[in-house]
Amino acid sequence: MDIDTPTTQPTTEPVIQSEPKPTIRKVNVAEERAWFLRRIKADPAHYDEESVIQRLNELQSNSMLGKPQLKVIVMAAMTAAKAMRRKQLIPQLEQCLQN
Repeated sequence: MDIDTPTTQPTTEPVIQSEPKPTIRKVNVAEERAWFLRRIKADPAHYDEESVIQRLNELQSNSMLGKPQLKVIVMAAMTAAKAMRRKQLIPQLEQCLQN
């Protein structure tokens, strides 16, 4: 084999872009539970119900999380929501438990 001759030719074929796969993040149950409790127990000026609901929907669609783990997170969130009287959040948490 001669050193002066190139052994590979650069490819000129177009690279086909595939659809990006949705990211499935690893879920730590204790961290998620703490995140929900912190957000639900926040004072009214910092309480963001929309972010709590969005995170709940992400957890439901996450295939890395089993039903028992989701139940632990939702039960802790529901207990905190009832204590803080977050009346709009409670039905959505209950619905998550039924599914």
